[in-house]
Amino acid sequence: MIKYVFLILSFVAELLMLNYFSNSYLLPMFTVISIAMVYSLFKDKKKYNIVVIILSLFYGLIFLNNIFLGFLIFFIIKEFVFLMNRNINMNLFKFLILGIFCIVISDAILYLFLLMPFYFIYFVYIVFNSLLVNVLFILVMYPIINFCSKW
Repeated sequence: MIKYVFLILSFVAELLMLNYFSNSYLLPMFTVISIAMVYSLFKDKKKYNIVVIILSLFYGLIFLNNIFLGFLIFFIIKEFVFLMNRNINMNLFKFLILGIFCIVISDAILYLFLLMPFYFIYFVYIVFNSLLVNVLFILVMYPIINFCSKW
């Protein structure tokens, strides 16, 4: 139950951050990161896949106005999380690496599919603006997820 509450809260927190800080340098991706963080809380991986599909549809409709992009971002992140959790025992450092990967891959997909002219410096600027608030999100939420996974 806590995993669903965490996903809903991260979705709402991202929505609030984008509404109140839309002109700032804080670019939250809480929902994308939370998909990677809650993987360890799911015992049934089919339920995890269903949750990822449903959340990607909502994310695509509300944040991107494009269901395909939301599904593509979440699918790639889900597959990377499967690979990472199968081969590596997760700790805070690895969650930070996973979060940074989530930020970079989602920004890259959005950048490429929105057919923007590619300026590497601008892409790095977008990624670094996303890192600040999202790394803080991971640092705050990791102890909570770690505590909940031991129940």
